[in-house]
Amino acid sequence: MPRFEYDPISLQRDLGRPDAAFFDDEMKRLALEAIDHYAVQIEQPIILHSDWTLDDTLTGFADRIAATLTSRETWRTYAIEAEVFARFLMARHGRRLADLREADLWEYRNRRLYGPLSERLSPNSWNKVAAVILRMLRHLKIHFSEVTWRSYCGTREADDQVKMVSLENYVTFRETGMMSGRNNLRNGAFSEMLVTTGIRCNECSHILRQEIPKIGLFQDDITRIWSIPATVTKWEKGRDTFISKRVIKNFINPYIYEERSHVAAKIISERFPLKSYSPRTLTMSNNSIFFQLRRPGIAEVIAGDARKIEMPLANFTLRERERLIEVRPIGQPNRFKVVDFGSLWISEIGTCVSNSAWRSAFSAALARSGLEEQVGVDITPHVLRHTFAVYMLSFMLKGLVELRIARGHLNSRGEIYDALIGDPLQVLQELLGHRSIKTTFKYLRFSRKHSRMISLAFEAWDAHMALAA
Repeated sequence: MPRFEYDPISLQRDLGRPDAAFFDDEMKRLALEAIDHYAVQIEQPIILHSDWTLDDTLTGFADRIAATLTSRETWRTYAIEAEVFARFLMARHGRRLADLREADLWEYRNRRLYGPLSERLSPNSWNKVAAVILRMLRHLKIHFSEVTWRSYCGTREADDQVKMVSLENYVTFRETGMMSGRNNLRNGAFSEMLVTTGIRCNECSHILRQEIPKIGLFQDDITRIWSIPATVTKWEKGRDTFISKRVIKNFINPYIYEERSHVAAKIISERFPLKSYSPRTLTMSNNSIFFQLRRPGIAEVIAGDARKIEMPLANFTLRERERLIEVRPIGQPNRFKVVDFGSLWISEIGTCVSNSAWRSAFSAALARSGLEEQVGVDITPHVLRHTFAVYMLSFMLKGLVELRIARGHLNSRGEIYDALIGDPLQVLQELLGHRSIKTTFKYLRFSRKHSRMISLAFEAWDAHMALAA
């Protein structure tokens, strides 16, 4: 387990600085333990000055960001970029954020956009940094009339590039890459879930085991509507997608009952060796949230947080989901047995698998598959999301054209345009959770380049026009 689950951003770098040499080893150890305990227990990001004193300004900003952004990676990025700017300000001008001048902001922008190649950012990357700085200025209530998003951002670049893999290459990647190394059932099930639902890596990573539909609920259906909780989505807006009976039967259930069950049982026997525990003992044992499932989709918190609260599983936040451990009553008053972890995807030490761990697993799988040169792209979780989008849009367009031709409803240019361009894209937008339809349009542009679906549709329309004439 890493020392800093909620990493004090500066500390690791400051430990190696020459001006930290006056700390003896014992002082360093005590400082590390104190900061580690504080950071982990209350999930408080901590940022220090180079002399090891607390940077109240940046720590306050990081704390605010951590409280308002659901993704840990996002708020860590915000904290890091804010600190990089603060270090630049101190190194160049010996000033802290409280003494910030407008010229400093423009100097930093020019440095990151047009400075040395080793420091230069692309306009798109700079825009992410600019968003951090402008948000920090609002937090600090620092206002410069000329510093606006329109003036401070870089030249926008069109993000229309769609990276995807063919179905044949994906199957090879899954079978010879994801399912040929360690945690093969877990990794294979995860990749299959991404490519068949189109959900984001961070969303999928935080799904709970109890949120996967039981096979019996499908009955004779091939797919089933599956709700993604708002608490795990990028914009905190829940949405519905479809999940396949085949994926659950052939991938997720084998992972749960063959691989995951053994990992969970081993870790639980090591961490919770007793046959039963009281809520008080569980609360003292670690930083987890212990719950029992009262009925499908409803949990009762037993220990580690506000006790005796019943709440829908969908209401647990990202951070809470990473801490969930399931218990069951054993028939004695106020005694519970630890039975499972809440997270669907668990590591070999029982933690929720992080995004960085998934990226490493995908990278290793690509190397094992031997597809690196053949596919021309790094197969990442997001590439599988693109793959889902392209195939789904193509199938929807094809089905729509066939349906319209069969019904003979191609009787107006407006109808074919709305049906072909509007409806499938709006459906895809909802499935992917895009806030703007403009983001989804890149898949249509990709389809234009790599498929004849659009031209076939308009050829069908033209044929009907010819008959009408």
